[in-house]
Parts: sequence; C-alpha cells; structure tokens
Amino acid sequence: MAYAEDVLKAWRKETKHDNLVRVASFLNDAGKEGVQAAWEKTDEFHERWRLKGRELLASAEWRKRRLGKRMKEETARLEGVAAESRDKAKKTKAVEKEWEATREQRVGTWREFMADASKSGKTVGELKPPKLRANDEDKLYVRRPVKEEERYHIH
Repeated sequence: MAYAEDVLKAWRKETKHDNLVRVASFLNDAGKEGVQAAWEKTDEFHERWRLKGRELLASAEWRKRRLGKRMKEETARLEGVAAESRDKAKKTKAVEKEWEATREQRVGTWREFMADASKSGKTVGELKPPKLRANDEDKLYVRRPVKEEERYHIH
C-alpha cells in the first residue's frame, strides 16, 4: 500500500492550488477527503499506482544489479590480491631454497680462502693503522709517507 500512498501524496501536491478541486471539495459532503476518495476509484489513480509499482520494482532491480556488479568486482580484486600474495610467497620461498642449496658452496669457498690466507701468512680481517704522511717542503700539495727514522724527528 506504500505505492498508493506515494501516488496520493503526488496527487495532493499537484492539486494543492487547483481551483477545480477546491470547488469540488466545497460541494462534497466529506470535503477534500471525499474528493480524494472519489479520485482513488478512478482508472487514472490505478494506472498511476501500477506505474509507481513498476518504477519502484525497476529501481530495486537496478540497485540489485549494481550491487551484484560491485560485489563481483570486489571479489575479483580480492582474488587478484590473494593470487599476487601467493606468487610473492612462492618466489620468496624459491629464493630462500636456492640460498640454502648454495650454502655449502659458499661456506666451502670461504674455508678455502681462509686456508689460503693462513698459508701465505696474512691475517684476514686485521685492522692496520694508517700510514703517517709528512708534507714535502718543495711541493706542499703532495703528501708522502714518512720514513721510520723521520717519524719522531721534530723540524
């Protein structure tokens, strides 16, 4: 009955300033309500009522389709995000597996390097102090290493 109320509301708005309806309401014993009740029995009212029902059903169907379309798009987007994260996890796992597979090779080459370094007498990873440099009197812009005997000699 909500559709009928919408049609009546529209009719009241249309006839608010209609002099013909005012005169008819003065002549009718029930007043404006009587004119409205008589109009509700006409074919025009029923036709408007039927059209209003169709309009509301069509708009409901339209909303339903739009909502369905948005739901499908959101589902597809979420599936894409999930697939992307699965692919990323697969790639990460493959990289980690490859890293673990080459561990023995890396450790072996490091051990070989350390063995070669210990054979040659070099210590790996030892910090060496920087060489002391002195200014050349003739060429002030060139810095040369200081010899051991000149290191503590004051000029």
